[in-house]
Order: sequence, then C-alpha cells, then structure tokens
Amino acid sequence: MNNEHKHIETTTWPRSFEAMLEILFKLLGLYLVYEFGSYVMGSEDASNTLFSILLLPALLILKDAHIILEPFTIKTYITDNDVIVKSGLLTRTTDKLNIKTLENIELVKSPLARLPSPLWKSYGTLNLYAYGGAVIMPYLKYPENIQIEIEAMRNNVNENSPNKNREKAHQ
Repeated sequence: MNNEHKHIETTTWPRSFEAMLEILFKLLGLYLVYEFGSYVMGSEDASNTLFSILLLPALLILKDAHIILEPFTIKTYITDNDVIVKSGLLTRTTDKLNIKTLENIELVKSPLARLPSPLWKSYGTLNLYAYGGAVIMPYLKYPENIQIEIEAMRNNVNENSPNKNREKAHQ
C-alpha cells in the first residue's frame, strides 16, 4: 500500500434504520407508561402530572436523535502503519491509531447486523485498543474481514520491528 489511504466501506442506511427503530421503541415505551399510568390514576390532573413527569425522559431520548445521521458522517481508512477514523458533521473528529501499538481488537455487532438479509451486508463495529487509548471503527461492512486484515498487518509490523531484527541478529 506504500502508506496510501485505503478507504474502508461503512454501512449507512441499515444502521440509520436501526437507530431510528431504537428511538421509536424508547418513545413507544414512554407512551405505554403514560397510557397505563393514566388508566391506573384515572383523573385528568393525574394524567397531566404523569405527562409532565414523562416529558423530560422523552426530550432526553430525542436529544440523541443525531445518531440517525451519524453513519453518513464516518470515513475510515487504513494505511500500512495506521488506522484513521474521521467522523462528525459540524464538529469533525479524527482518530488515528498506529498498528504497531495495537493490543486488542473487539468486534461488536448489533441485533440487526447479525440477521442474515439480502437487503444489507454484514456490518459491525471494531474497537481497537492500544496503550493508553482506543479507536472505534463504527458500522464497517464485513468487519470480520477487516479484523483479519488488521491482525495480519499488526503481525507483519511486529515481525519487521527493529527489536525483532536485533533478536534475530543475536541468534
């Protein structure tokens, strides 16, 4: 690759749909609590009080509605030595992790991502852990293949490190 940026594909619509479903189910839960509470309490004043109590959790749920657009703002790249993740619409964040310092790779798949479907490809999130930090590679298409590729690159970098070459020279 000669330190060129290899773009890694991410999934957008399935993850946005999943985020939308998550928010709708939370709001539906609040609505059911409201209806049940209104039925149990019976009076109009109790219903208004219950509405006032549930308004704040509803606003808290809606505050996180930006996660519906989040998959459209993520760009992920791999070079020979680094993993780079750029995210954000208004505030752009760039995370970079040197593969040489990589300690652990964790694969996370949501329930929708685990379902086999002709409508979307397998997707998931890779959490890369290194000394003193981590980089999250979210919503990757075929994350298992990318995990294997990164592990191979890590092994290749570690085999070609100066410490390994010195150890071979002393033998």
